[in-house]
Amino acid sequence: MKITVSLGCAQMGQDGDDMDSLMRIGDQRLYEAKALGRDRVVAGTDVLHSVQG
Repeated sequence: MKITVSLGCAQMGQDGDDMDSLMRIGDQRLYEAKALGRDRVVAGTDVLHSVQG
């Protein structure tokens, strides 16, 4: 069994000041991570981590 993970991160204060804006930004980044491939974390406009396996 192979498991992959893609994540989108948002930071309180930097990306928004309420839960709705943080969820919206995090969700956008999640879909960006998925579009870039598997095993990615996207925070801001940068891909923080990519695992090749």
